[in-house]
Amino acid sequence: QDKKASQEDQSMALWGSAALGEPVLNEIKAMLGSSVSTGQTMAGEVKLNLLLGLVCAGDGAHAASDARQFIMDWTEDLGTSMRAVIDGNADTTVKATARLAMLANMLQLPESEKLYQYVLENQRDSDYFLLEQLAILKARANEAAQEANFTYGLDGETVKVDLLENPYYTLTLTPKQMAGIDFKAVNGEVTVSSLYQATGLPQASGTASKELSVTREFRVADKVTQSLPVQGKVLVTIHYKLSENAPQGCYNLVDFLPAGLRFVAMDSAVYQENDHPWLLQQNGSKLVFGFYKGDQALEKTLRYYARVAMPGTFRGEAPYLNHSRQPQTLAAGQETKVVIR
Repeated sequence: QDKKASQEDQSMALWGSAALGEPVLNEIKAMLGSSVSTGQTMAGEVKLNLLLGLVCAGDGAHAASDARQFIMDWTEDLGTSMRAVIDGNADTTVKATARLAMLANMLQLPESEKLYQYVLENQRDSDYFLLEQLAILKARANEAAQEANFTYGLDGETVKVDLLENPYYTLTLTPKQMAGIDFKAVNGEVTVSSLYQATGLPQASGTASKELSVTREFRVADKVTQSLPVQGKVLVTIHYKLSENAPQGCYNLVDFLPAGLRFVAMDSAVYQENDHPWLLQQNGSKLVFGFYKGDQALEKTLRYYARVAMPGTFRGEAPYLNHSRQPQTLAAGQETKVVIR
């Protein structure tokens, strides 16, 4: 090895050599141990490369233990997916997540599913990481289908479900049925997930939430104000920003008008812009907009008009922005008090 090479280059070279069958196991272990002996923290990308090299060199048992700890230290769970948290750069995030998904798949760790899901949902134009995806799919293709079935009792009926015939089974339940359903005779590996509505906002968590922001202003005669006249229209502007590293996909932007205002219409100029939001739902004072975020940073201002319905002092709940599939990837603005007179 070239001692002047960076740790990242050295770790890549060791991983590549191990994949080619070269006897580099001792060198990999020595480099992994060097950070412990010197007390210095090894960069996440470097350690990931070495763990992949460790597996390729045949020491999967040692790698599995370190990989579990690596996942705990260097990832965040987004709910339906999981991603590596390395340096905040979008390309690095997807690259590290793809390699970590490959490592977890090689070691048959349960986190491999969520890691791979993030890679599928966050394709980069610069690199689709096809080699990592190919390695994952090749390993899965060699896995034999396993028996998975269960039986449940509901409302006096017994139903048997075979997941080998159809890998997904959906069941809609009322709260009363939820309390009375009885699952039994579960064979094989069966994963259960639930979807339900709840009051309030989900708890924002993780690095992903810090990559979103949203603010709201009320404007009259092109001036920002919280003191609104009874006559005329009020322009509501909502500025939102998502960094390049924010998860790709569909987002909801939800706003709440103060009780003294009524929604009139979107500013028509918004629809002339690229990547503009769409009004998806209006339910009283609650307005739900939707938009798609790709692999680039996104910064927009949504504009719509409202009219005064009654004078008084009113509170407008904070607007919020969140990922449609990952509710905890969320940013909320500030609550606003307006005076109409």
